Amino acid sequence: MKRLLVIALCAVPSLPVLAGQGHGKGAKSFESLDSDGNLGLSKEEVAGARRLSSKFDQVDTDKNGSISKEELQTFRATHKHHPKKPNPAS
Repeated sequence: MKRLLVIALCAVPSLPVLAGQGHGKGAKSFESLDSDGNLGLSKEEVAGARRLSSKFDQVDTDKNGSISKEELQTFRATHKHHPKKPNPAS
């Protein structure tokens, strides 16, 4: 039983990554952006997250002016950032 508890406690820090919140270099978790704790991200709350802020209207699929955790996870899953491939030598 103690072994299971230790394993579970070790897994907790990785939960944001498993939930798709650790996406990209410098990405902030949904919870850290949701400053008022209403389970939705407003344009004001994402203003400091440049990439998310610039894509706000695309992520807010139900157009209610707020990004839900599900909307963010869906967007990140379907729009994975692919680094540019280097140009072949000319």
